[in-house]
Amino acid sequence: MYHVGYGTSSSSWAVTAIDPDSYGQVFTTPANLFEGRALAAGDTGQVLLGIGVAGAGKTDIGGYRASLQTLHAGNQVNVTLTNGKPATPTVCGGVS
Repeated sequence: MYHVGYGTSSSSWAVTAIDPDSYGQVFTTPANLFEGRALAAGDTGQVLLGIGVAGAGKTDIGGYRASLQTLHAGNQVNVTLTNGKPATPTVCGGVS
């Protein structure tokens, strides 16, 4: 679990690390992007977040109140890594 925050909202979510080169061969993330883009090889300091984490202003989704609600592609998010070290990656995209 990683602690993720944006503005005054924060919570903890499970995080999955992916290999951008092979991810598209297994998952259909690019087809399910609601904004921004998928991760690409060489991306560092970037994250791809699900709608249940980002919220993206989509008040009609289930779990919106538990999300970061207004986080969008291009925003920076505060993440506390498992070793306690903080990071501020940029959201490259959101996936539903």
